[in-house]
Amino acid sequence: MRKSLLVILAIVCGTIYSDTYSGNSNAEIYKELLRLHREIEGLTDRVRALEDVVKTSSEYNDAAPIIDVPCMEEAYDTETEYGEIGIAEAPTQQKAKEKAIRLACESLAIKIYPEMISYYYVETKDKTESKIENHITETQIQIINSLCNIICCNYKQKPTGFYEAFVAVRISKTAIKKE
Repeated sequence: MRKSLLVILAIVCGTIYSDTYSGNSNAEIYKELLRLHREIEGLTDRVRALEDVVKTSSEYNDAAPIIDVPCMEEAYDTETEYGEIGIAEAPTQQKAKEKAIRLACESLAIKIYPEMISYYYVETKDKTESKIENHITETQIQIINSLCNIICCNYKQKPTGFYEAFVAVRISKTAIKKE
């Protein structure tokens, strides 16, 4: 709904801008501006009323559950430790756990070795894109893996029969010596 209002507002502003420079008198522009403001107010009131109806309906409350990610609380950084979560899916619990640990360690490596990440822009004829390159080595990931502690591990079985592993890991901020 808000996007619709923004689109309408953009159209209104564009109309006002084009009318201003098309030679219309100030009185005509002012009348059109007032009309558009009233229209926007009416649409805004209508949007708010519909949002209130949706928020109070039981369907809305049942359809919008809070997303609960296992092990998320344990994955936050603390004053003394870096934390990360890895989430992976595999046919067995063991494979899913291994993949999740690997992903968590890769994310920790990015936190611990930020100088190994390159940001740059590539300009083409039509657009400019930003690129990110990860130069973290396998050795650095293995160092992180050997020093990190698994704080939480949880599994969910998907309807497909695959397992989804949620693994929170932490590593002491003093355990890593940057080379």
